Amino acid sequence: MNTNTKTVILMGAALASVVAFGEEGVRWPLVTMRQMESTTFDKPTLEAMYAIHARHPGAVDEFWLADCEAKLRDVMTARARQIGGYAEASAKVGIIQGYQQGVTLGHDFSKRDETSWALPDDAWQIDRNGNRTGFPCPRSPAVQEMEETYAETYVREGKIESFWLDDDLRLGFCKRGVESCWCPRCLKALNERAKASFTREEAVKRLNSNAPEDPLRKIWAETRAETLAEFARAAARGARRANPKVRMAYQAISSATINSGEDNAAILEALSDGW
Repeated sequence: MNTNTKTVILMGAALASVVAFGEEGVRWPLVTMRQMESTTFDKPTLEAMYAIHARHPGAVDEFWLADCEAKLRDVMTARARQIGGYAEASAKVGIIQGYQQGVTLGHDFSKRDETSWALPDDAWQIDRNGNRTGFPCPRSPAVQEMEETYAETYVREGKIESFWLDDDLRLGFCKRGVESCWCPRCLKALNERAKASFTREEAVKRLNSNAPEDPLRKIWAETRAETLAEFARAAARGARRANPKVRMAYQAISSATINSGEDNAAILEALSDGW
């Protein structure tokens, strides 16, 4: 890394910045440096990072510290406190102590261990063929509770000033057949918005037909966007309970390519709840 210039290590979306850093007096651009889980918990390496930026003030504005997926509350608390231990170092060199939740919905949760947060059988996304996947469904109250606790724990114990949701906040991240969730909750939401009574099979068949400009597709996109917003809303609730001034943001990418809605407005509005 060239510490004599502002090097953009990882780009966040401008739209996300509207929510996260829309306050008067904030300078642009915001340059962040993402620390992976391995770096965050490697004290000598992270201390060396702080030392570099202490020698070159202004090289970066924010560190994104990071950890893994949701674990048991006691496990998360202990890990988050390790992150909180860097708050003084961040303040000393003038760096915002940020946190990037790199595991949201787009990573397969099926490979779990005894320290993992437990989810009930009906908390998982269902693919177009009716099969349960390893991806949590954001409409599940259990998933919302998990995310709310996660955000609250890391913001409070990690002394976090800004909380970023990774761009894998999408349904069925790059997995064929999981372009949406077809669990009973999600199918009900689609039918309520469409004022219809589709079965999963009927909806899947119609949405995958060659009929031009089927109005159901727009309704489907809106339903998916609101599904993801449920997760963002849970994150905002938890984070702001821990720190009412925490800045919430989404590391957005083009929604046109990831079946998450027509745009990211629903997610950003959800992150703004309580601001």
